[in-house]
Amino acid sequence: MKIALIAQFPFDVLERPMEGRGAGQTATWLPQLAAAFEGRTDFEIHWCVLGHKATEPRTQKKWGQTFHLIPSPGFSMSLLLG
Repeated sequence: MKIALIAQFPFDVLERPMEGRGAGQTATWLPQLAAAFEGRTDFEIHWCVLGHKATEPRTQKKWGQTFHLIPSPGFSMSLLLG
């Protein structure tokens, strides 16, 4: 079964360890949730992250899951999406 999680995941945690809560960073418990999913073979988990500073899409695998960084839409679209 495939699962897509759309969340404000701190994408930089995939490249370096998290060192406390960064300015403007939300949902700091998501990396712990992703780490808890490590080793699950009954699900194919994909995290979809809207990156406010991203200029191009990126995909990275960690903890047996796939993380997709998607450039954030324009400001007005962000307001509509909440």
